[in-house]
Order: sequence, then structure tokens, then C-alpha cells
Amino acid sequence: MPSAGFEMVAICPHPTNPRVEIECREFPSSDVKPVRIEARPAGQAAAPPRPLSIQEFKDFPVAKGELLIQPDQGRHTVNMPVIVATTARQHVVSGDLLGFAFHVRFTPVSHAFDYGDGSAPYVTGDPNTPYPNQRFWHEWRTIGDKTISVTTTWSGAYQVAGSAWVEVPGTLETTVSSEPQRVDEYHILLTDPDKATGGKHHDSDYDWLKGTPLDPNNQP
Repeated sequence: MPSAGFEMVAICPHPTNPRVEIECREFPSSDVKPVRIEARPAGQAAAPPRPLSIQEFKDFPVAKGELLIQPDQGRHTVNMPVIVATTARQHVVSGDLLGFAFHVRFTPVSHAFDYGDGSAPYVTGDPNTPYPNQRFWHEWRTIGDKTISVTTTWSGAYQVAGSAWVEVPGTLETTVSSEPQRVDEYHILLTDPDKATGGKHHDSDYDWLKGTPLDPNNQP
């Protein structure tokens, strides 16, 4: 028996959309059979009165993720690899809609990596990871300022009043962009060791190039 202030409610699948659950008492037809019985505070509805689409959750605070860029100093060399990854992952957010308290689960379906050089975005379900575990990268062929962006496409599902998760039709897109990344062509100058400098290079602009270069033959 439910505690005082609670009532037992029969939950049925929606007759026109079985993915949506709703109180059986809202349907006069005897053909709708309950899937479970649950106890909840008296007067509280168990599910929204109609099927929902993901567009109705567009104002929920979707965690877009962040861009991870290597090298990360905002300066790059033409024809050298740049690695870009996104931290966008499946997550759950909460909010109110139609008078109900929802939990909404957003799941990334794909990521479109745009490197800002006019080439077609690289669309993949892989969010990539930083060096040395990267699975793809890009090489800029021209100098100038490039703005990197990643557009993530999300699918969604919701849960309300402890019900089962309900997948919703449609997708949402979010985009995260970088600050302009400077791409230049660098030339290493060799000096005579007999000169006063002793053959040492004093231009600190090359310091950021230190590290192990990637093998371009590994790029898909």
C-alpha cells in the first residue's frame, strides 16, 4: 500500500507512439494495457501529455565540449600536422518543460571538424584524442589566420518522474570555435660557427617547434 499522500498509477504506452509512456486513465480504450504500476505523489503526472521532439530541449544547457588543439600556442607551420579533438561526450542535464521536471540525455552522433582553410569539414563519429593517441590530423597548405570549429550533432532521450528513458526524434547541433590560429612558413637559417654568435640561433620564435614530429604517412 502506498504511503499517505501517494497514489498507485498505471502506466501505459502511448497508443500512437509506443516509445512514450503516459497514464492509462487518459485513454478510454480498453486495448491499452499497462506496462507497470508505480506509486507517486498524488496529483503528479508521470509523463508529458504528447510525444516530444529533441527541438523542444534546445534551450537545455547542452555541454558542447571544448576544443583541444596541438600545438596549442596558436602558432603553426604550413604543411605540418595540427591535431584537433573535442571533449564532447554523452551527458545528462535537467530542466523543466511543460510543467515537468525532465532529465535529458544528449549523445554525440557525429563531429564535423572544420579547419578554416576552405577544405571540406572532416565528419566522423570519433572525437579524437591528443598526441600521442591521435587518430587523425590536418595539414594546412597555405599561410594566414585559420579558425578551427567543431560542429557536434546530438541525439536525445528524456526521463521524467522516474520513467524509462524515451528516445526522441530529430537531432541538435552545437558548434565550438577556436581563436584564430596563425599559420606561417618558417625557414631555418644556418650560421657560420666561426662567427661571433658561435653558430647559436637566438630567435626564440622557433622554440615552440620542439618535440617529436608526426609521421604524415599515418594520416587517413
